[in-house]
Amino acid sequence: MSAVTLRSRSGLALISTLLVVILAAVIITAALAASMTASRTTSAEYQRSRTFYAAEAGAEAALSQLELALQDGVVDSADLENISPPDLSNFDFTGFSITTDGVVQTETITDGPYAGLYSLTQNFVVHSRATDASGAYSGIVLGAKGQAIPIFQFATFFQGGMVDCAGSQKDTWGRAHSNLGFFLCGSDLRFHEVMTTPGGIYRDGFISHEPVGGIGVKIEDASGNEVVLTFDSGDTADPEQFKTNSENAFDGRLRTGAYGVDSLNLPLPDGIAPHELIRPQEDDDTDAEKAVKFAWKADMYVEIDISSLRQKKLVCGGSDQSKFPEITITRPYGGAVPSDAQKCQIFNVTWESFFDNAEEGWVDPVDIDISELRNWMIS
Repeated sequence: MSAVTLRSRSGLALISTLLVVILAAVIITAALAASMTASRTTSAEYQRSRTFYAAEAGAEAALSQLELALQDGVVDSADLENISPPDLSNFDFTGFSITTDGVVQTETITDGPYAGLYSLTQNFVVHSRATDASGAYSGIVLGAKGQAIPIFQFATFFQGGMVDCAGSQKDTWGRAHSNLGFFLCGSDLRFHEVMTTPGGIYRDGFISHEPVGGIGVKIEDASGNEVVLTFDSGDTADPEQFKTNSENAFDGRLRTGAYGVDSLNLPLPDGIAPHELIRPQEDDDTDAEKAVKFAWKADMYVEIDISSLRQKKLVCGGSDQSKFPEITITRPYGGAVPSDAQKCQIFNVTWESFFDNAEEGWVDPVDIDISELRNWMIS
């Protein structure tokens, strides 16, 4: 009886041992399978991440080159063909492309610091697909919008810094922009529209570094009230505080780098200085200069010679004995020109109208009566 019992227990022990061994084998096999699966998953995730970031780098490279191509205002097919993917080892960018989506359109900007202006807008589609040596790949498709803002929407536009130290009241009717900042030391400067700059605004000038007295600067708020500027980027360096002050004082119509304003670059070829845009025609102008100078594009060319003066009454009639300059008008593409009498209606010269502290001299402005010019054009 005792021997039988021992043998039965021995058999049970053997079965139990075998079950434990089999269970352990199953667990080990499952663990190995899970480890291999995790390894494959990790490897796949790693490859997927690498190809995704490579594709993203391709898209960023396209946008960077597109921004450079937009410097002259409009991107053409040749510009798009020159845009290339980045050179990344072990990645192939077959299928990389950037194409236009529709034609150039005129649209009104609805948000941001340039809201209210119109732009020449081009839409683009960027395709960036990156494939690694193992054949893993990722792709990105994104849309981009390029906007060129015509410069004549600004009353004043400075590629550099705007310095204004006028010694008497000076009103700016229209938007003002400066890429480097406003340096305003005038005694009575009044801005009636939105002011924008990626730099700052300062109540002194590059030359004097001191306000000349008076009320300084007034900026019109959204309700048409002229509000004195009592702070600037020098004494209010914190961007959020500057924005709060601008919103409270001017309804946000003074926007600096605190608002994230971007630079507006003139569409100029390399080597052409910004002031060349408004210089007169010159015999030695290169083809590149002729392509961008306004003087070479104008339908009417006005030349005012202040070295040749006559009494105004001899030119315009009446009894005005003030001096009137010789005004010569040419039409490069043909067409009629105003008579002397009509010139007297269109152009008005004010001798020594104000003193320019920056240039340290009196200024003789010539006012153009746009309504009279229009009347002559439609007559």
